[in-house]
Amino acid sequence: MVMDSRRVGSQRFFQKTFNIYWCCLFFMSYDLCVLGLGYIGLPTASIFATRGKKVLGVDVVPSVVEIINRGEIHIEEPDLDVLVRAAVHSGNLLAGLKPAAAQTFVVAVPTPFKATPTNPKAPDLAYVESATRSIAPVVAAGNLIILESTSPVGTTELMRDWLFDELAIATAALSLKPSYQLQLNGAGGIP
Repeated sequence: MVMDSRRVGSQRFFQKTFNIYWCCLFFMSYDLCVLGLGYIGLPTASIFATRGKKVLGVDVVPSVVEIINRGEIHIEEPDLDVLVRAAVHSGNLLAGLKPAAAQTFVVAVPTPFKATPTNPKAPDLAYVESATRSIAPVVAAGNLIILESTSPVGTTELMRDWLFDELAIATAALSLKPSYQLQLNGAGGIP
């Protein structure tokens, strides 16, 4: 069977691009890892990236990741397309499906309401919990974790507990003793 040289060339290009993307994603340490690329997370990630910070934006929707990595946007926000394009083309913003090591983590995921027997508008923290647990494999001592989601009092403590649960599981699996000192700031600012 004879293969078209253009097809082989494009397959090689794709494989090289794919390999470079995954090497950057898993072996590069970022200044900032933003979890949730919606109306808060995407502008936040883009602003930091256009200011020279290395930013990994994480979303669980593959099509969102693809769109952002093309320098385009998936939401309606005036002038955000210009900002995202500049951030991506600068090489400082990369979108991915999983978090990677970073100095600072910003959790900017939705906190919708759900009806419970006692509260018709109880906050649903499932996205916050999932995002928090997802950073456990890459978080390190001294990292800053910022909760930038509208959430009830006590959510940062829950984040701490979820993170320590994940770290305890990983530590037990490795038979190590954890020594993590993490800062949690639910106000969205840096202490």
